[in-house]
Amino acid sequence: MAEVVPAPHRTVRRAGRLTVALVACAAFVALLTVAVPQRVPTVAADVSSGSACDAPAQLGPGASGAPVACLQFLLSLTGVYRGELTSYYDRTTAEAVAAYQSMHPPLTPDGLASVATLTEMGIYRAAAAQPP
Repeated sequence: MAEVVPAPHRTVRRAGRLTVALVACAAFVALLTVAVPQRVPTVAADVSSGSACDAPAQLGPGASGAPVACLQFLLSLTGVYRGELTSYYDRTTAEAVAAYQSMHPPLTPDGLASVATLTEMGIYRAAAAQPP
């Protein structure tokens, strides 16, 4: 019995499809490498005097303003906050704070940006004492 040999044009067509599939897979992997954010384990802000990114006290639900915006920004750099920078401490912010806290023991993952949490992030600044 004679051996069946595929027609040359079919072999070329199959090889072409395989090449296209491999190129598509390589492009997809390259896109994932660029598009998927990598987690940064620790973020600390410059807390020198005059720093624009600091928090003078504990932050929690209902808080708003520049300290919350700073907190949200730093949480986004760590990859735990993916919301908009609203400057308002909402549920999304609390969930991101809890996630950050769970990644940094011995912090308690309660979702409140306590003095310990803010200190760990490098943005706590004790309020200046008022002169008598």
